Amino acid sequence: IGAYDQQIWEKSVEQREIKFIRLGLRNKPKKTGHVKPDLIDVDLVRGSAFAKAKPESPWTSLTRKGIVRVVFFPFFYKWWLQVTSRVIFFWLLVLYLLQVAAVVLFYTAQSPHNIPLTEVIGPIWLMLLLGTVHCQIVSTRTPKPPPSTGGKRRRKL
Repeated sequence: IGAYDQQIWEKSVEQREIKFIRLGLRNKPKKTGHVKPDLIDVDLVRGSAFAKAKPESPWTSLTRKGIVRVVFFPFFYKWWLQVTSRVIFFWLLVLYLLQVAAVVLFYTAQSPHNIPLTEVIGPIWLMLLLGTVHCQIVSTRTPKPPPSTGGKRRRKL
C-alpha cells in the first residue's frame, strides 16, 4: 500500500528482498560489523542525504481534488485503483454505497426525527477527511536533479 511514495532506490531494495523470499533465501548471509556507540548519525544532524518528496500542487488544490474524488468516488475508480489496491478500492466502494444508502434511507424514512443527523453525516465527514488526506499524501513527487550542464572543457595545445 505504501509503495506510492517510495524512492527508486527503496523500490529496488524491496524488489530484491521479495526475490530472496520467493527463492527461499530469506536468511541470506548478513555482513557483520562492530558499530561504535559513541558515533553520531550524520544524516540525523544535517538532514537526510536523499531528496524529499514534495507536493505537486498547493494544499488548497489538493484539498479540492480530494473532496471531488471522494464525493464522486465511483467516477474516479482508475485513480483510486492506482493509489490503493484492488481489495482496498472495493472495500471503500462498499462503504461509499452504504453511506449513500444511509442518506437515502434517512430522507425517505417515515419518521427521520428518531435518528440523529450526526449518525448519517458523521461517517460522510470522516470519509471526506480521510480521502482528502490520502489525496495529499499520494500527490508527492521527488524533485528531479537539474540536468548536468558541464562547463566547456579546456583543450591542451
